[in-house]
Amino acid sequence: MPALGLMVEGQLGLTWERWARLLDAAENLGFDSVFRSDHYTTGAPQESLETFISLAYAADHTRRIEFGSLVAPVTFRQPALTAKMGAQIDDLSNGLPYLEWTQFDTRERGLHEPVDCVLRLYHVHAGLLVGRSLEATCRALEQRLRQWHP
Repeated sequence: MPALGLMVEGQLGLTWERWARLLDAAENLGFDSVFRSDHYTTGAPQESLETFISLAYAADHTRRIEFGSLVAPVTFRQPALTAKMGAQIDDLSNGLPYLEWTQFDTRERGLHEPVDCVLRLYHVHAGLLVGRSLEATCRALEQRLRQWHP
């Protein structure tokens, strides 16, 4: 049977009350996943929740559904911070969230100067390198801990 999930545009008026009700309904109605966007705004500004904080809430308030961000633009956050937040949300949820790296043009948003193609590529590669480095460091530390405490 195919998996069935929900996609939420978090920048379109997502509040804590709505997020809590949506997660509860997804679990109780048998949905397999809930994913959300990672945008600050589209069009006229509306209430919205910061993506990673809302995913931490999902990690603590769900039992079986998979959840995550369909995008996590590398121009929004420093890659090491994104990787650390993702790893901590993963710990809270026992491995249920998904994260994806992508590019995003911020010219229309006025968030900061646009990032040119070469620099964007650098951000994407830097993010991947940071993530891989953190994973390798965790594996090495886990091996050492197993040696010290078999």
